[in-house]
Amino acid sequence: MGGAYTAIATDANALLYDPAGLGRVAQNEATVMHNQYFAGITQEYLGFATAKGWGLNFNYLDFGSVEQTTLSNPNGSGLGYAGLTDWSAAAGYGHSIGAGLSLGVAGKYITEDVAGISGHAEAADIGALYDVPLLSGLTMGAALQNLGPSVRFQSVSESLPLNVRLGAAYRFTLLGQDGVVSLEADKEKSDAATISAGAEFVVLGVLPLRAGYDGKNDAGSGLSVGTGWRFKSASVDYAFVPFGNLGIANYASLSLRWGGPAEAKRTDDAAIKDYFMQADGYIDEGLPDQARDALADVRKLLKPGDPRLTRYFDVLGHIAWSAGDGPGAKANFQSAVAAAQASGIADEYAAYAFTGLGLCQLTDKDKPGAIAAFKKALLSSPTKNDRELIERELGALGAPNAAPVAPELAPGPY
Repeated sequence: MGGAYTAIATDANALLYDPAGLGRVAQNEATVMHNQYFAGITQEYLGFATAKGWGLNFNYLDFGSVEQTTLSNPNGSGLGYAGLTDWSAAAGYGHSIGAGLSLGVAGKYITEDVAGISGHAEAADIGALYDVPLLSGLTMGAALQNLGPSVRFQSVSESLPLNVRLGAAYRFTLLGQDGVVSLEADKEKSDAATISAGAEFVVLGVLPLRAGYDGKNDAGSGLSVGTGWRFKSASVDYAFVPFGNLGIANYASLSLRWGGPAEAKRTDDAAIKDYFMQADGYIDEGLPDQARDALADVRKLLKPGDPRLTRYFDVLGHIAWSAGDGPGAKANFQSAVAAAQASGIADEYAAYAFTGLGLCQLTDKDKPGAIAAFKKALLSSPTKNDRELIERELGALGAPNAAPVAPELAPGPY
């Protein structure tokens, strides 16, 4: 996908792109990859992430051997060959803190060996992921990589390649199939910014088809393609990346997943209901932080277009409202309303969302906006208590009985 993965990496590869993605890993996952590069260069990669937010990886790059030469012996006769290898090991943690925001941090050890002379460095990465409230399925990602001291080779020091990654990804469902498109800008210190883009469409839930463009690939067109196969708890993937006259890179990987909801022998639907119940219980006990943690687990399991996104954002809105965070409450109620309208659902949570939005509009002294929101709440399926509240508010605003009682849309999943 052209490397445009910063806003998508919520798997065992998160540490390569954005450690915040570790906070959204739904199941334990391990990935092994082999890259047969051009000119005899090879790469081996191992990544591991847990559903608790922790991750590890190991990355090894072997440039092979080259004939040694000197100024006095430019042909290298009798000097033999020298090798060049790089490897790094990293560990990190990510956490979803609620309201669609995840943060992460990672530390790594890097070493390079050139003809028996080694350089070493320690570095850190930080990152964030954010689900845009007003457009369900849109995620923004940002990462700052390679924060640390210089790498020292004998008496020479070189700065680490400080890198900024900014990405956006939109997940969607088309004809019942999952898809995602992504766009990313990378800026490495002392280099010009580059743009990459990628797209994936999963046919029948098992056959991913991918294409990408990598602006850093100066040797070729920058285009790449890939595919794979998804099993219940495993997947295999392949990518084909041309580098012009230099040759072709072939990436092949195997990923295994276990634990999380699957290990507990629960379906995703059952897990989602359990997490919602936990969140409701924490709210009743006056524990908003724990409620947000439970909702973060819900968010990992909800796909774009899922009508339960209405409930997810609605509960976040009520938590923010109870904490006196008017702007946060309004943003989440707006997201809940958008999710309800996108799915054509008019359940009690849609009514809660419209009601909460109406109360926020009242706080903002937006009388027409409040009346419109309360009317739409009545068009959903409000509970008896909510209906009485809405009718009182409409009466106080001079708009009593301004909406019919019967819902116009289909009831929701609960």
